[in-house]
Amino acid sequence: MQTLCNLLDGVVQEVGVENVVQIITDNVAVYVSIGRMLMERHPLITWIPCAAHCLDLMLEDIGKIGWVKKVVEDARSVTKFIYNALMGKHTNGKDLVRPGVTRFASHFITLQSILSAIPHLKQMFVLDAWLGSAYSKRLEAEKIVSIVFDEGFNKSREELTAVTEPLVRVLRMVDGEGMPMGFIYEAMDRAKEAISHCYRGNTRKCKLLWCIIDRRWANQLHLPIHAFAYFLNPKFYFSDSFRVDE
Repeated sequence: MQTLCNLLDGVVQEVGVENVVQIITDNVAVYVSIGRMLMERHPLITWIPCAAHCLDLMLEDIGKIGWVKKVVEDARSVTKFIYNALMGKHTNGKDLVRPGVTRFASHFITLQSILSAIPHLKQMFVLDAWLGSAYSKRLEAEKIVSIVFDEGFNKSREELTAVTEPLVRVLRMVDGEGMPMGFIYEAMDRAKEAISHCYRGNTRKCKLLWCIIDRRWANQLHLPIHAFAYFLNPKFYFSDSFRVDE
């Protein structure tokens, strides 16, 4: 730990302490300790954890909820099977798997892709070409077909996509190009409002997701530098057209 701290400190010294405002690292415990050590050495420099990693961990925590885990596992089973079967020919060219900006975000991005491809998958499973193919005779085929036509799965998938999409948008924002520092506070507020809107009739589920978000937010990203960046962002004083995905 001391060696890594000295290495980062050497970079700071090379750049010039007066030229460094913040240091961003991963959120694992060792980097948290190193960040504190660096701030003790340089009181005018702020260490902050990676916002993209924090949001990815939020999605990971959401993925541990029972019904969410089941939906994600079923969606992954469908994706794997389709790629091994007739991918592209009967899904109207839609790619079910798209690389996510982070590990766990990719699960929820895949769900969004499956949502748009479900009508084409249903068409595929009733065609004579499919029914007469070797793939339809495989042991797992019956399970996959039942998942695609299961209304419970489809409703749960739509629900999960709706409540995670706001967080994925924020994740894309902080992981993309540009300077998102001054937008994180507002973006997280908008994401939580969107989740609340999805769960207008289910306070219990809304509170559960909010608790997961707040736990990560309070412990990792609720930092003065984000508050200052938001306060000094002129966009929130001169425009009311802010969107999370801008």
